[in-house]
Amino acid sequence: MLSGTFNKTLFAGLALALVAVFILPYLLVVIVFMIFLVLAYQSKRSFVLSSIIIALLVFTRTEFQDLRNIVTGLSLVILFFLFFKEYALNFQRYPRLPAEYKLLILFLILTVSFSTLANGISALSSFVLTRMLIFFALCYSLFSFGNKNIYRYINSLIIAQLIIGISILYDFIKGGLSFFLKNGVLARFTGIHDNPNFIGLIAIITTCYLIALLFSEKIKYKKIRMLISFLLLINALIILITDSRAAIISILISSSIIIYLLNKKILKRLIFIFTGIFILLLFFPYVQEFLLLLFRSDEINAREYFWSSGIEMFQDHWLWGVGPERFPDHFYTYLPSFAKTMFTEIGAFDIGKIPSPHNYFLLMSSENGIAGLISSFLIFGIYFNIVIKNLKMSKMIDKEYYIISVALLGIGIGTFIRAFFEVSGVFSYGYILQDLPFWLSYTILFILYAKLKEVRMLEGNIENGAYN
Repeated sequence: MLSGTFNKTLFAGLALALVAVFILPYLLVVIVFMIFLVLAYQSKRSFVLSSIIIALLVFTRTEFQDLRNIVTGLSLVILFFLFFKEYALNFQRYPRLPAEYKLLILFLILTVSFSTLANGISALSSFVLTRMLIFFALCYSLFSFGNKNIYRYINSLIIAQLIIGISILYDFIKGGLSFFLKNGVLARFTGIHDNPNFIGLIAIITTCYLIALLFSEKIKYKKIRMLISFLLLINALIILITDSRAAIISILISSSIIIYLLNKKILKRLIFIFTGIFILLLFFPYVQEFLLLLFRSDEINAREYFWSSGIEMFQDHWLWGVGPERFPDHFYTYLPSFAKTMFTEIGAFDIGKIPSPHNYFLLMSSENGIAGLISSFLIFGIYFNIVIKNLKMSKMIDKEYYIISVALLGIGIGTFIRAFFEVSGVFSYGYILQDLPFWLSYTILFILYAKLKEVRMLEGNIENGAYN
């Protein structure tokens, strides 16, 4: 049952989160997770898969860098070992990827490979290609075990977000509201994570799942529904604390679409209630000041220079691009000197911040040329094509599958909108930390697609047999 699986995964993850955030220093969290993985290895395979997903998403801070490599390597070794234990070298038993999924992966590999060859093979490009292949192997392994683990994958994403969210709230409480609003700027706490924009992405994805789960008939107990509502509240709080404007816009739109498709009456009530509350809050000067800080309108104009750099770089290298992950090397050539001074003053070039065009489609275009532009839209084109097919099939076959399909539609729309303002989280050449949340949902999409096609085919065979 979904509720039982959700409970077990939630409380295991929550207990681990409390230990990691409130008791142990950040550096010791890695050791806890490694022990957790070893213990999980003695458990059921589905629990091991959850442990791997959570570990890959939670260990992110620069303080973890050395040990994170160990955790990532250990997780991948265990996952691939489970795969070969199940299928060995009997290739006929290997689960078949849908043609659309294979087409997308092949196109992405060719796009990056041609761009790499055109710009000269280097240590960086070789690493990028290797990382891509490992990442797609990871996705395929999760696909191969996904037939009975769809809800387990969803729960794992939610638990990972919960752990990150608790750490953010903990830092916020320690820092205090005065520090949060220090010098007229939001502090943007990130907890055990380094990148507030990634937190926005995983918040979009988990929010879509959580809202959809509220409509699931498998979750019958009020306590579970209250728990899901509480998790949504945590997501809302951390989105405000991290001040991710792209995530706020994406969540509002994707959530509205999900609720509209599942229950139009509820959406009308929510719009009425939240509009009324928002208007009332606007009468408080403190809320007005907070909203001005939240939207950081002064930085919107600054982004024009980043967008322009991406456009001009693509125009100069439209055929093959400048090479994967080579945008930062060419960025300053396309940035006016006065803009460099301005960005330095606002901290845009602080240590750890990598220049980008703040638009995923511009990044892929400038680094991989015309093929990069095509592949960036192909990712979403295939995604939405399969989502629509899933919606049509699941509506006639299974309501629970329909609810998941609606959640996946919201995730696709939210991620697509966000891609116009951020560069990470869609396809960062197989960088697990940034790509796994969206590509795990992409994998769930195709797992569901394969299941629905199988059910429809079986029903068609039964009808034909009865007719004959």
